[in-house]
Amino acid sequence: MYHLNRITASELTLSAPDIRTVFARAGISMSADEAEAYRRRTEGWPLAVSLFVRGGGDMAALPENCRVDCLLADVYFDRLSPSEQALLLPFALFEAISEGQFGHLTGEAFSPQMRELIRRTPLIRYDAAEGAYYAHTILQDFLLLRLGSAPDELRQRLYLSAGKWYAGRGNLCQAIACFHAIKAYEQILALSLVNLCLARVGKMPFTSVAREILASCPMPVLAKYPISLLRLAYYLFAASDFTGYDEAMEKARQIIDESGDPALWGEWLVMDALSAYPDAQAMAQRFSEATRLIRGRCRVVSPEEPFLFGSMSMWLSFYTVPGEGDRIGRDLEETIRLYNSLTGGHAGGADVLYRAELACMRGDYEEAQLLAYEASQLSEDANQPTVSFGAALLLGRIAIFHSDVEGLKTAISCLENKAAVFPFMQGSAMNAALLEASLGFLRAKMRQTHLKPLWARQSEHQEETPHIVSMIIRYVTIMDAMLEGDYARAIGIIEATLRMDGRLCTKSAECFLNVSLAICSLGLSRHSQALEALDNALAIGAPDGLSTLFQQHREILAPLFDDPALRAKYGAFLKRVSRVRPTSSGNSFYRLGSAGQREFPDSLTHRERQIAALAAQGLRNREIAERAFISEQTVKNHLKTIFSKLEIDRRAKLAELLRP
Repeated sequence: MYHLNRITASELTLSAPDIRTVFARAGISMSADEAEAYRRRTEGWPLAVSLFVRGGGDMAALPENCRVDCLLADVYFDRLSPSEQALLLPFALFEAISEGQFGHLTGEAFSPQMRELIRRTPLIRYDAAEGAYYAHTILQDFLLLRLGSAPDELRQRLYLSAGKWYAGRGNLCQAIACFHAIKAYEQILALSLVNLCLARVGKMPFTSVAREILASCPMPVLAKYPISLLRLAYYLFAASDFTGYDEAMEKARQIIDESGDPALWGEWLVMDALSAYPDAQAMAQRFSEATRLIRGRCRVVSPEEPFLFGSMSMWLSFYTVPGEGDRIGRDLEETIRLYNSLTGGHAGGADVLYRAELACMRGDYEEAQLLAYEASQLSEDANQPTVSFGAALLLGRIAIFHSDVEGLKTAISCLENKAAVFPFMQGSAMNAALLEASLGFLRAKMRQTHLKPLWARQSEHQEETPHIVSMIIRYVTIMDAMLEGDYARAIGIIEATLRMDGRLCTKSAECFLNVSLAICSLGLSRHSQALEALDNALAIGAPDGLSTLFQQHREILAPLFDDPALRAKYGAFLKRVSRVRPTSSGNSFYRLGSAGQREFPDSLTHRERQIAALAAQGLRNREIAERAFISEQTVKNHLKTIFSKLEIDRRAKLAELLRP
């Protein structure tokens, strides 16, 4: 039995004698009965008791259900003059304020009277080392409510001053939040709107602010900031709001048409290329025309903006026509060349990453690895995280295909290093999303279903996730459900994803999803549905020889490979899939309950069932460790637990338990 130490309310609250002592130290005497009344009223919480002390102990004037906000108001804030209250309101917008900062925010020099006011205000502390005053969150929340009901002139002035302060120090999201609070749209548009994919402004996503600006900001104001307007269009497209993107582009077109500036038309064409996405050839045509008009580096794409919304897989982004993978690669090479000429190399390595992923899907892992390293170097030279993350993710996948534990560790370490190497990405939501999505994908491939990425767990962020990151998170969720044997849930997610816009669910995504759907359908004994799904997947994969996905799961899909109709259409490709020597991890890691053998009891965890199944096949501890990407000692520990739970004493018993 485990004994846990815990902290309860009794350790954190004051008793009646404690309260009596606190008041006595403040020079206020009270009886034991009065102290008990205060304890009941405050529930003994030190903050509430402290506020009563500051208010002179006048409890009778407050309502019975008085909250901390009410205490702050009645015993302190409402007793200040309006000018004193105004001096405290900046604490609503900052965690810490220096004396010099007060002058900027209030418009007057910091005085001894200000210092004394802050000194006697509850829930504010002074940090001498930093020379700053820190307000407690409780006080900040209270002051934020009061700021909301402050006179309009004061409220406007404070939010404008705070927004300018944040903007001047590079805190873009806080600056936008301050300006948005007073609908100061022009101030928002005047900012350099960069790296805002996934960004949240206060409690809302930035794209909600972008939609509001489009709907409410007057055209004359928008006309002053055409580059910012085009960037709003970019972020709306990134969030899959294609209608909002079209609206922003139309407004920008009208504004630029009236300006008659050819360079601005070039900027518009750079963003208009997204309307052709994922058709690389059509995008190249727009970039070519933009190059003629801009005659230099474009302004709308910042070097600090992750390429293509952080889309880590060029394969998922641009593979659109079965059988034309190589042609798409050539088109993408030209597209990236033109785009890089406009942006100073912003997409360095993107076309190489596509070719690496195509080679991987064809089973040419050596070529894929060489190209992935090349793409990684090109992206680092361009100071761009998108392709850099994508190359590291691909190297991790290749390591998994080969059961290369050291290679996988290197890839994971590389991904973690990528998250720290780009200065402009530090602290951004996009940086966290790229890292968590890529690690989550690799962990799902390693059967570690208990380590889902944070973004997959925080469903409130899903709507605003850039589309490729969103798709990768969906893949993680699907793989988790399949590994756990929850085929019905996996099928629901798959079918919903297949109905998504083609810009989100490209042909490469459809191929993966249909293979997964075939496996899940087999797991539920839905043979005809499994055949249909596999047929759909083969229609995409066979023309380009994309054997990896089918070869990886060929054992589990083998009953379907013998179907006469599939043999007639894809016979040569299926022979190739069956002929290719499997890698160490070539067998499907999914477990079907209807595969004709018994299962281990539910008393075993998913990991224990996996280890037991491998041991039942006759694999040695070292081989199991390679398959499961764990140490041999961990395998031994798992087997010891498995033997205990199943009440057996040797491995041969495991195979017996699985026999029908």
